[in-house]
Amino acid sequence: MGKKYPKPSKQDRKGIADGIAAGTFDPDVFVVLMRLLREKLDQSIRRGSVTPLMHFIYEHFEKSASRLSNGKVACRNGCSHCCNIWTDAYAPEILFVTKQLPFSAEIQPASLIKATGEFSAKVSFEQRDKIPIPCPLLIEDSCSVYRFRPLNCRTAASMDADACQRAFIEGQDIEIPVPPGWSNLGQSYSMALKGAIFHAGLACEPYEWNSALKLASENSQLEQQWLSGKDVFSDPQIALPRPPFTHPFWRDLYGRAFSV
Repeated sequence: MGKKYPKPSKQDRKGIADGIAAGTFDPDVFVVLMRLLREKLDQSIRRGSVTPLMHFIYEHFEKSASRLSNGKVACRNGCSHCCNIWTDAYAPEILFVTKQLPFSAEIQPASLIKATGEFSAKVSFEQRDKIPIPCPLLIEDSCSVYRFRPLNCRTAASMDADACQRAFIEGQDIEIPVPPGWSNLGQSYSMALKGAIFHAGLACEPYEWNSALKLASENSQLEQQWLSGKDVFSDPQIALPRPPFTHPFWRDLYGRAFSV
């Protein structure tokens, strides 16, 4: 976790202070973003809290998202079709949400998080795609942790809510029309976060959301343990269990970001 790496220059910081352009992928901008996230992760490690890292990445992401044209986005408050499908998140995202959970029985019963997590842990990825399971943090078709939701949820944008219902609720094999730029934006932040975590020597695989959320909600020590280098989510299913940055394109950008 004490690896050296090039720190972003003042010019680099200023260049992406208002977010990044999502219309096209800029390798130089991506490298700066990954370095900034690595720097914020160092702050989180020193403070023993994932909050500095997650506050920065989500605030920065929202700045970038605001630069996209949202005229064709069909997503609205109360539209929760995509909250019923399988998804995953990185460890700091899961731990950050857990810190915000309102465990009041009137707001969000911990028993629902437990039951959903246990069910999801027993279902294969193939089965999970065919069984709509509402996220346990969904209350009356609205996300109870919307401000703190993970990247996969932030980038689940659609131009057709009916198509989402047919695909996510009814199980039809149809393509969801995604507004231009959203896929690039999501991939940029996801890979930059993964690179920062990997370089710090921490567990960087994405974990099945429901089962990992259950574990985190039951053990307040997981945050400290993960920041100290322990793979605290080794039990939940991993989306793609393979070494990170094996693809030449991403491996090259990771090398550019952290070569000293």
